[in-house]
Amino acid sequence: MKILSNCHTHTQFCDAHSTMEDMVLSALEHSFISLGFSPHCRLCFGGLASMSVPGEQEYLREFRRLKACYGDRIKLYCGVEKDMYSASDCSGFEYVIGTLHVLPSAAGLSQVEGKVPLVERLVQEEFGGSADALAHAYLRGLGAMALAVRPQIVGHFDVFLKRLRVKVDTESAAYRKTVTETLEIIRSAGSMLEVNTGGMVRAGQPYPYPEPWTLKRWREMGGQVIVGSDCHQADQIAAYFDEAVDYMQAAGFSAYYRLSGGEGALFEEVPLR
Repeated sequence: MKILSNCHTHTQFCDAHSTMEDMVLSALEHSFISLGFSPHCRLCFGGLASMSVPGEQEYLREFRRLKACYGDRIKLYCGVEKDMYSASDCSGFEYVIGTLHVLPSAAGLSQVEGKVPLVERLVQEEFGGSADALAHAYLRGLGAMALAVRPQIVGHFDVFLKRLRVKVDTESAAYRKTVTETLEIIRSAGSMLEVNTGGMVRAGQPYPYPEPWTLKRWREMGGQVIVGSDCHQADQIAAYFDEAVDYMQAAGFSAYYRLSGGEGALFEEVPLR
């Protein structure tokens, strides 16, 4: 079973190291039937590489060019990754991946997946030294984002584990209660959950986001999943997708969703076996 689509692909107009055309060529090498671009849209704070106002227009122009050049070989989609604190109107994009990268702090807004010293300082200064407290705050914020944005996809559910995996007690009853509450909100917003392999590629994480118990809980709730590599480099367009298949099966899923390779619905369901 091969995953033949990626919904989470960054561009030269945000923080990718490859061009959109290189991403398309890599997708074709992997026999993809579809590819969705999802650059970070404009943010109302600094610190993350996101599109500028002119960059958004350049992205749309380049998308149209690539669609004209390659549209007979692969179905391309014009999406966007929208943070809780984004400044953009995303109504002009075909789909939205809703995410949360920052939490309010004395400094304004601080990243939860930035450099280790900065994340550790955030834990000390804003959460009394408790990584668990940061995790709970993040999950509540992610739920608020899902209700505010109502994205088709919620991306990298527990990305704070990128820096805090050994410090957050993901097996505690309190943590799992907050996870369940957040998942219920996401489901009520009508969103899918992304099985995101980006942390495996760039941070040596042992498995995709979300962590195993969370993914299994989402399946028990009847939630839907889609796979994304959170790609910033063309040769990583399908990174750890084979592992993602095994991961979803281990959680009890028999199918996943992908961006459609044909006309009609935006997403299509695909069996895992």
